[in-house]
Amino acid sequence: MKKGFLFLLSSVLLLSLLTGCGAAGSSSANTTTSAGSAKAALNFQNVSLNQLCATTALSSLRPMAASPDGAVIYGGYIKSAVPEDRGVSAMNAADGTQKWIYHPGYDSYTKGIAVDDRGTIYVGIAHAPSENTVSIDVVSSDGQKISTFDINEAGEFGVNGLTVCQYGDRYVLYIVTNYGPNRIYAYDVTDPQKPAVYTGFGTNGVVNLKTLTGNDACEGSYIKANADGDLYLTANLGNGNKGDCVLKITADGTKAEKVLECAEAYGIDVAAGYIFLSTYEGASSHVYAYRESDYSQVMKLDALPDSENYAGIVYTGGKLYVSDQGYQGGARVLVTSSLTSH
Repeated sequence: MKKGFLFLLSSVLLLSLLTGCGAAGSSSANTTTSAGSAKAALNFQNVSLNQLCATTALSSLRPMAASPDGAVIYGGYIKSAVPEDRGVSAMNAADGTQKWIYHPGYDSYTKGIAVDDRGTIYVGIAHAPSENTVSIDVVSSDGQKISTFDINEAGEFGVNGLTVCQYGDRYVLYIVTNYGPNRIYAYDVTDPQKPAVYTGFGTNGVVNLKTLTGNDACEGSYIKANADGDLYLTANLGNGNKGDCVLKITADGTKAEKVLECAEAYGIDVAAGYIFLSTYEGASSHVYAYRESDYSQVMKLDALPDSENYAGIVYTGGKLYVSDQGYQGGARVLVTSSLTSH
């Protein structure tokens, strides 16, 4: 690990340092959670992974999210036969049938999705071809655009994961960007019609991941806030393709710690006292669960036959939903058996 990367020496010291949540306007934070994600003992014995649904017209399924009640899962597709058809599919969590699809309306790649407890959906969009702008569309629970805003940087610029955290009455959206500008941006989305830079995070609402970690190879992928408002980020520190670890970043964006090593860690969710990961490993992709309290591994699921790459993951209703990306010939959503009723 390169000089400058921060390691916390003990769990006591870690707790004493994580005081940034108050900077967001409250002494405690409430992250957006889905039905069934309240902290409870889960049973990881004899868990199976199965196909929920598949698509052919849409492919390269990346991010996953869920509605507050857990009845709907959202998947972001970055490829289709018609480029303008790419977007977010809202699917029934019980059987995968499509309820609606949101199209940004131009040639683009939908790479990030987050949902808050009001049901508001945030969509991270990279423009095609890659250029110096990424867009965030704010969408209602019935698939209608509420607002949009752009982030501009010089050179090639992309977007990856999004997550929302609630601090008192304030909602903050965190946005991971990649290619040249490997950063996390924070926006106040308390009023979904008027998103604004949230300056209580990092430097004027921005954290440079290479500077924060002291590692010039650092790139971030997907991100999730925990119940305290701290951020877990799948990242590549130079030993993988998509990822090699999970970083924990304090809520104010001033400190980072590598808490897990995981080959090709990509999709992430944090719920019920666990960290859930999916890995981008082709036919050798995996789904993992770790205790958040001590980062011990409690579950490892191997890829289903014909899997391509696992990308997004979300826990809701006692189950994990995983996107098997596909690329040219369609994609599919996978689901585990219940983690609460064995």
